[in-house]
Amino acid sequence: MESIQATPINHPFHTLGRSHELSSFVTVLEKIDPRKSHTTTKVEGTIQPAQRVFTVAISGCTSSGKTTLALLLSEIFSSFPPKESSADNDSPLGSEKENLGDSQATTSFATPFTTTIHQDAFFIPKVHCPFVEFSSTHKDKSFMKESVAQIYENPIYFYSWTGKEGEGIARIAGPNTDCMDAVDFGNLLRKVKAAQRNKIEPEKDARYKDDADKKQLIQKYSGVIASMRKRVKEHFALPTTNHTSGYGGSITDYINGWVFVEGFLLFSKTMPSDNQCSGLDDCSKDDLHAEGLKDLQPEVNEEVMAMDKQLIRMKTERIPSKDALMQEFDVKLFLPTTKEVAKHRRMSRFPYVDFPVGGRHLGQMWKSEGYFEDVVWKDYQDSFGWLLTETGKENVDGVFVRTTFDDTVENTVEWAVGIILRVLSSRGKN
Repeated sequence: MESIQATPINHPFHTLGRSHELSSFVTVLEKIDPRKSHTTTKVEGTIQPAQRVFTVAISGCTSSGKTTLALLLSEIFSSFPPKESSADNDSPLGSEKENLGDSQATTSFATPFTTTIHQDAFFIPKVHCPFVEFSSTHKDKSFMKESVAQIYENPIYFYSWTGKEGEGIARIAGPNTDCMDAVDFGNLLRKVKAAQRNKIEPEKDARYKDDADKKQLIQKYSGVIASMRKRVKEHFALPTTNHTSGYGGSITDYINGWVFVEGFLLFSKTMPSDNQCSGLDDCSKDDLHAEGLKDLQPEVNEEVMAMDKQLIRMKTERIPSKDALMQEFDVKLFLPTTKEVAKHRRMSRFPYVDFPVGGRHLGQMWKSEGYFEDVVWKDYQDSFGWLLTETGKENVDGVFVRTTFDDTVENTVEWAVGIILRVLSSRGKN
């Protein structure tokens, strides 16, 4: 892992330094006091840079190991011992203390906080996702047949058969939850910014995961966690000096928090389909919607109107929020995988195994093998072609791409830790 070369990124940890357009948009999204510029504080004759929150983003195809890596990294980097901090420092966490006079400033000990955020927690209701068509596979045959028999219980799907009904291939039309339109990027951006201010409770963000038990992961990978903690501790114990500005001391003195964000669409490019909603044209959908509202009770009508406002907000915010989100990441890690391994891992996971053994219930068409073949993998190739075509290149436009496909968890963790440490070192020297 010592051969890994990290390209320095020319902005200090987490800052709000970005284009005027994105800054203005974020201000409209949520009125957040802008974080102070990268100021310094003089302590005992040495100039100290302001503390910052370090944000790591992890992306890749379904079942590529994003969640596992994020949870293990959060465990590794949460092990730092308390360090001395001043109540009048320039930390984002100390904003509520800014009105204290110098005489009230006190010295305390603080441990850098760690937060993990999952993109999957920001899916919009499936009924509001764009529609897509996909076919069943031979392995889906029984599941599809039984699901179609109960289609009235899940009216967001439509189907047709080739050949004798129940015996041929089913053609399904239903929600596409693997495109940008399926994710509320505006609220995801807000959550990341809140996490950077340590304003959320980490444990609440992982509740949607029914097959990612952090305690089990820690137990299973205790060896690599211990070795990486040792590596991180030794690396951060090294003194760093910026000969231009006079910074000195440990790198950890400049970090007061870690935020890990994982999701399969974080680095995806915007596709033309991201602005399309279904097979119906806009006029037809609007007419049907208006006609439907007439028949609703007043209280139900209000709920529908409120949802409409939320959908308009999400659509308006989607692309600019995603662009702004990319500016929040200090390190971007991408985990490539092959189709065969991704499909095997996905279909073997608890949510995709038929109930009662697993969590796949009749009607959950997005958990079918046909959906993976026609939607998941196709969208992955379309969205990440700009990364996948750069075979063997580790740094592609600021995204660190693992040069091995389908590697082990241990190797992936070692690679990711190495990248993070090297980026931190480059920040300390620039």
